[in-house]
Amino acid sequence: MQSRKYYEAYWSQYDDVVTLNEFRKMLGGLGEVQARRLLQNKTVKSFKIRGEYHIPKQCVIDYVLSTHPQGSNTITEINMLFSKGCRETRHPFSYPQNEA
Repeated sequence: MQSRKYYEAYWSQYDDVVTLNEFRKMLGGLGEVQARRLLQNKTVKSFKIRGEYHIPKQCVIDYVLSTHPQGSNTITEINMLFSKGCRETRHPFSYPQNEA
């Protein structure tokens, strides 16, 4: 797992507070619905101003470094999964299906 300093340098081109689209890009092209779920469920801390999400960059780094099941994948692992194709392996942010 990478360190906080690594991600601060890796994402240095982003402002201290990012938008929803920037957040999605930071996480390797995460879909809008899944990104909104992470914010709505408060998995990643954020705030809304006039209906638009604003996410502190430090909270994105906290999420990537967290031991949360959805945050345990580093950006490198996520990029590897996307390069293999999502059909070949489990999507890093998917939920297990109920087997009933």
